[in-house]
Amino acid sequence: MAIQKSIHDLQNEEHVESANAKRVVNVDGNGDIVATSILDDYALADFDVGEPIYVGKLDKDGNWLIKKIDTTIGQALYAKGGADYATNWGDKASLTYDTFENTF
Repeated sequence: MAIQKSIHDLQNEEHVESANAKRVVNVDGNGDIVATSILDDYALADFDVGEPIYVGKLDKDGNWLIKKIDTTIGQALYAKGGADYATNWGDKASLTYDTFENTF
């Protein structure tokens, strides 16, 4: 029996440890290692609840990502770009999405 991922798990998938996880390791002033997600610079911009669920995020430089969450099969896919977030958010259903590992 397959266990379906919860919406919370899918929304936070980039934080799940895996062999393909991409992490940046920083050292604080005390020399302690501080791991951060490559998505830490992105802030929530839009959220569309439906099937699928879409989550749009922007960073301070205008780079964007849109996460597409299909809750029927327990899958989260990503699209990203460097400009024109508003147009891409409007066309989110027609964007090309891929896995976290392939997108980032």
